[in-house]
Amino acid sequence: GLEDPALAEPGKSAPPPGIEDVPVKSAEGDQLALVQVHEQFDFCAQLLAQGAYGDHYDTCLCKDAREAAPFRGRRGFYVSSRKKESTAGHLETTAKILSSKIDGGVAKVTARWKSGDTDKGRDSSQTWKLEDGLWCQAP
Repeated sequence: GLEDPALAEPGKSAPPPGIEDVPVKSAEGDQLALVQVHEQFDFCAQLLAQGAYGDHYDTCLCKDAREAAPFRGRRGFYVSSRKKESTAGHLETTAKILSSKIDGGVAKVTARWKSGDTDKGRDSSQTWKLEDGLWCQAP
């Protein structure tokens, strides 16, 4: 048999992992996932900053987030409400990730959001999950 559990294929008569193997493996998987979550999170914040609200809706919101109130699947309504917020100077488009963790495949990202340079910022947490191979923001 193979000595290195990383080389062993799961389900192919590999010995069951000892208790000490489990946290390491899941932690490594979670670390990798968090990198992807952070990249997608930053990308989505950039879309907001660029005013690409339609792209943000399509790419960054999970299906259930798009279907949830107040948007209820109305992309145009999402775009126009974001435009209003932006015009009024209320749209928070700069986000600095403060912390993140993954639990059961769901990522919780806490970031400080700002609408402008003079804004002190507001800390808020978002839930992100994997949908069709892409991380998206859940409601």
